[in-house]
Amino acid sequence: MRIKYSFSTLIAVSFIAVSACSSNDVDPSNHSIRSDGEGIDGSPAANPSDPAQKDTGASAAASGATLVPSNLPADTCETPATKDLVIDTWLNTYQCDATIVQGGGAPDICVLKGNNVAIHWTSEQTVPLPAFAIVATNQMTVDGTIDFAAQVRNTSASIVYDDGPGAPDPRGEGPGELGSGAGYGTAGAPDGAGGAGGLAYGNETGTPLVGGARGGSPWTVDSVIALGGGGGGALQLVACHQLTITSQGAINAGGGGGSHGTKVTSGPYSTGAPGGGGGSGGTILLEAAQMTIAGGLAANGGSGGGGGGAFTNWVRIDCDSGWVGAPGGMGTSPASGGAAGNGGIGGGQGGQGGSATSAPTAGAVGGDCFYGGDGARGGGLGGSGGAVGRIRLNVPAGSAPNTTGAIISPAASIGTVATH
Repeated sequence: MRIKYSFSTLIAVSFIAVSACSSNDVDPSNHSIRSDGEGIDGSPAANPSDPAQKDTGASAAASGATLVPSNLPADTCETPATKDLVIDTWLNTYQCDATIVQGGGAPDICVLKGNNVAIHWTSEQTVPLPAFAIVATNQMTVDGTIDFAAQVRNTSASIVYDDGPGAPDPRGEGPGELGSGAGYGTAGAPDGAGGAGGLAYGNETGTPLVGGARGGSPWTVDSVIALGGGGGGALQLVACHQLTITSQGAINAGGGGGSHGTKVTSGPYSTGAPGGGGGSGGTILLEAAQMTIAGGLAANGGSGGGGGGAFTNWVRIDCDSGWVGAPGGMGTSPASGGAAGNGGIGGGQGGQGGSATSAPTAGAVGGDCFYGGDGARGGGLGGSGGAVGRIRLNVPAGSAPNTTGAIISPAASIGTVATH
């Protein structure tokens, strides 16, 4: 693991975050960050090295042990940040406190660090992002939504995994030639013609920190017809003492829905184009000395796009295009597949995405607008659903996260965070 400090490099994003610049030259109109040693309310910033300010409880915090987070330098929690950080507004650019180079094809990790960190709300991003780690050297509270879900045309945190191990082959040279679902936590759903879905990859520990994969994108010799949904993002939250996600807090790293199939009049899909496959959910990795989660965590798969309706030469009926698949959302219900062209008579319905309650499903075979959906007259296949991502909760040995009231999909794995 290499660390790349980039204090002069701005990263363009549409994720609602605030600058975590190390400099004290902060725009006075931006009240989201205090860089003068004061707390969020103007009082002196908490200092976790002061025994009187340490959290109490049956955890590493009470015993004086220091957390050693995954993916980050071992001394991350040893040096308190000099400022508190509030994330509650939209900024198009901000500066990483440090960038961790993971290597091996995994994305770099942009590290934002504060002493006490409060995340009130964010909004979905619209450009590819690296993986993110937000670190609180004391306490972190999340009472709003962090949206790392992908969209159809971007892969939020794992752009390098567009064609990675979980992404179906978009060129018809192997599995997934007609819009199968992406894999990650499990395999993605196969396409309606029998092409295999994307493979499961990675591991449940969240190391390295990677996101989901893109769904299959049907193509012709000339161009891609329908894009697969992007893979969900990769987010790591580290609280060196207490992490609290309130009942109003939520983190979404769902996969994107596949784009719709259209009716085209030439080429291999002259009667109805297939929909794109759903992207797989991303990664949510939470690590803290003490952890309380009462809100929602989700890394559900996106659904497949609906297939385009067939063109009937005999009676000159023009069929409609399908509908875009739904992204993986909050809760345990799967994302519904994109509707087929002509109300399901022509193209095929998209398959649903994976969630805690359901495996991803294959898209339906299309039919003909005049003769009906009999599967014999060229209606476009619906894209298939993407797999779930991975959620990991790490706490010190001998303790357990409090998840009373939380809604988590897929089910989280529980691990141990190192201490020294």
